[in-house]
Amino acid sequence: MTLCENPRFVSSRIPLLAIALTTCVILVVTVLALQSGLTIIFQNAYYIPIILSCYYFQRKGLFFSIGIIFVYFTLLAWTFPFPDVILQGVIRVLFFLFIALLVTYLSETIQKEKSRYKGIFSASESAIMLYRKDNLAVIEANPRCQEITGYTPDELCSLTITAIFRDGEDMMPFFKGSERYFVHQEAALRHKDGTTRIVLFTTGSAEPGIGTVTIQDITDRKRAEEAIKASEEKFRMLFEHSGDPIMILGIDGAIIDVNSTAETHLGYSREDLYRMNIRDIEIPEHSALMEGQIQEMKMSGSTLFETAHRTRSGDVVPIEVHATLISYHGNPAVLSIRRDISERKRTEVALQQANRKLNLLNSITRHDILNSLTALMGYLELSKEEVQDPRMREYIEIEMRAAESIKRQIDFTRDYQNVGVKSPAWFSVPLMIRQMRDRIQNARIQIEIDLPDVEIFADPLIEKVFYNLMENAVRHGGKITRIWFTCEGRDGNLVISCCDDGAGVPVDKKEAIFNREYFQHSGFGLFLSREILGITDIHIQETGTPGEGARFELVIPPGAFRYPGRPGTTRRETDRT
Repeated sequence: MTLCENPRFVSSRIPLLAIALTTCVILVVTVLALQSGLTIIFQNAYYIPIILSCYYFQRKGLFFSIGIIFVYFTLLAWTFPFPDVILQGVIRVLFFLFIALLVTYLSETIQKEKSRYKGIFSASESAIMLYRKDNLAVIEANPRCQEITGYTPDELCSLTITAIFRDGEDMMPFFKGSERYFVHQEAALRHKDGTTRIVLFTTGSAEPGIGTVTIQDITDRKRAEEAIKASEEKFRMLFEHSGDPIMILGIDGAIIDVNSTAETHLGYSREDLYRMNIRDIEIPEHSALMEGQIQEMKMSGSTLFETAHRTRSGDVVPIEVHATLISYHGNPAVLSIRRDISERKRTEVALQQANRKLNLLNSITRHDILNSLTALMGYLELSKEEVQDPRMREYIEIEMRAAESIKRQIDFTRDYQNVGVKSPAWFSVPLMIRQMRDRIQNARIQIEIDLPDVEIFADPLIEKVFYNLMENAVRHGGKITRIWFTCEGRDGNLVISCCDDGAGVPVDKKEAIFNREYFQHSGFGLFLSREILGITDIHIQETGTPGEGARFELVIPPGAFRYPGRPGTTRRETDRT
């Protein structure tokens, strides 16, 4: 084909609007695709504004294309700063640039020399060649042929159509077919550099004696298909050889697929399981909870819970289920990994029994110590009354303080031994504060609760934390008149604040008040509170301003709080206690 310039296109609103519209749409699609993790396929849409701008506006269109190509590459490199992705982006950019340059040049050539072949033939994404059916000699080829075959159009015109295919001799009947004979199939194309590419070719007739062949390079697509096939085989291998039972379930609970471990675990064959619903093997009390678990999984994408299976032999086996919502053959399904936790449950029971025995021993020992301590303190009081010597009375006072300190520490062991004994659970924060507020005996202090209906995952002793916060404010806050609770989101965490208008905490004591060694009157309340919260990774800190009041913040990480009611509904309470 002869190369020359295109004449300049007369300005028109339609092409300009089309270029602007497609550019905006493509840039939006690019941002959405990159945010979704896609780096391929959507780039082909860039051909639309590139080809339109270069065809209608030639050199200006070329500069515009370079601009959007630069925007594409910048977005790709900023979103996926990985060498392999950037390399693919560079190749794609070069291809974009080549297409932009090619279309500009061909547009000028077509307009100036009135070439009989225009945009579709020259700028086609498919390689198109015309050949004579009698000797199969190539007589014309579009530029895309060079990209796919490696041969220039002039070089192709010196070859036969069968020469570029690996099995060209066997394909001769396809190319020499009758005028109405069409072929559409895959073949191996021999590139000029010696490599083989998989292409999809279509044969036809342009005019009597002249055949056409359209070629699309599907090498990348075939590689992707092979990669998907390999991935599926890998998944199947992992699926079948997993040590845990794995099931794929329908949303209604129907068993779609299982691995061999599930067969062994349950005692059923695959054929039997394929005719069953998951409710058929779960014990009734757990089966009733399935609907709630499905709803939770639909909201979060996955869920983790414990249940129990009844095997074919009638044995009840406790299991831990990790269920994830997936797409299976185009339909929503559940990937359910089910781990036998029988041994863990037996261990937990043994630990609970050991803890009960230790707690019983601690209680008996503590009771005996407190009895002896009570007697000691009684005799010290009697001694104080009998002794007149001031020096001896001073010694007795010191002994009394030491005895009281021992008593406080013994009382602390009673509270501390219960920390972590029971499993964490979900607790309503407003409900706990209301319950603990009723135990604060001070009518002059107003306690406000400005919290949504929020639950936190914590140790069952969490109620002591809120009681200690309010009790410490009353005891150490000085002339306080108000205590209030609020919450806010911060960096993905939920922050619940307990504030008062008292004296506040000195700057040098903000961390010390949580240490076991630091306490006044209230014993080890804040130390114990930090230990209770730490079980579920909840952090407590004091951030108030000295002289203006204390502010204790409970920083609750994602996954440790939830809203059982409608999100955003806030129930404020202002009561006096």
